Amino acid sequence: MKRLIFILLLLFYLQGFSQIKVCADFEGGNVKILQIDGTKIFFKAAYKTNQKSNIWFYFKLWDFPKDSSLSLYQIIDFVPYTNQKLIYSYDNRNWHSTNAIQPNNSLNVFKLPTDDADTIFIALTYPYTYSMLMDFIDSLAKNYNIDTTTLTYSEHHRRIPLLIISDTTADTVPKDMLWIIARQHAFEVPANYFTEGLIEYFLSNDSLANFFRKQYIAYIVPMMDVDNVAEGKSGRSQLPVDFNRDWRDSAHWAAIQETQNLISSTADINNFRIFIDIHSVFPDFYDSTLTFFNIYPENSEQSKNLSQLFGIFSQLSDLTPNEIHDQTQKPFADLYMKTTYPYLDFSVTLEVPWNTGHQQPTRYWRKLGKLFAKSLIIYLTSDLSK
Repeated sequence: MKRLIFILLLLFYLQGFSQIKVCADFEGGNVKILQIDGTKIFFKAAYKTNQKSNIWFYFKLWDFPKDSSLSLYQIIDFVPYTNQKLIYSYDNRNWHSTNAIQPNNSLNVFKLPTDDADTIFIALTYPYTYSMLMDFIDSLAKNYNIDTTTLTYSEHHRRIPLLIISDTTADTVPKDMLWIIARQHAFEVPANYFTEGLIEYFLSNDSLANFFRKQYIAYIVPMMDVDNVAEGKSGRSQLPVDFNRDWRDSAHWAAIQETQNLISSTADINNFRIFIDIHSVFPDFYDSTLTFFNIYPENSEQSKNLSQLFGIFSQLSDLTPNEIHDQTQKPFADLYMKTTYPYLDFSVTLEVPWNTGHQQPTRYWRKLGKLFAKSLIIYLTSDLSK
């Protein structure tokens, strides 16, 4: 009996001092554990193959003491930012956020309650995986106003979806055309929630959306860099070339090559008017509202068109967008479209806010997407835009 009690006490003692387990071997996962000291976990985003940036992290913890707290020390060595939030979930579905208790340019410290959970998932922000995109697209299958097809296949053989929204029963030919792309940088997750909202409004029964589909056609690539999203990579500054530095006549990435080709062929049969590239800025940069990059001269027609569009958005949302005048000549998507199709109403890069200050950011991002879609339609249907 004494021996049994001794064994039980020994097992209890060993269990109390077993090391916390960590893994990131799931879709979108990423972490580099530097040290685990009791309930203190020192970590950073891992550099993965062909990646020059380590921003995105998403990992799972288990075998931690229950009803206690964990101290997470995030080492930052790519882009400095402060006042960062960390996102956590006990079931990988319902997410919570917490602020750093010691924000710093190179180190953020977080305290997480373990409650009675068996596992905790940790992420830079609310994950939006490749599988989540495919599930969203599947949910649209019964809507006859959208054609869900394939743009091309990625370098790692993943399907890159292309969505075409229009009322195919309408007699309007040719139609005014929009092209919208998103998620050129894999870690810029809010861009996908925003794009979902935009798509949902385009497909809604709102009278403006109904009119839009009869007169216009929208081509949308909701996730350009599907490989890095699925493989848990940040995407920014990747090798051999960053997605948004590859917009040239001899592009490296298959998604860009086929987008360029298809835009060219669809522009031959439709009235190409607008190109939008949806991103999401680093945490703490322009976080309160949308930001857009104006690559046109200040008094040009395109600048006036952008002012009109974002004025409409401001009225609908009570937000004042940030406008950044950008005259750089880097091979960005917006500049490529401006140069190749100088007659466009505009070509613009849009940045979705990151830390919104809202209790349910994913709903807020979708709401912004819907408001922006409505603003686009009002702009397109107004006499001033003709």
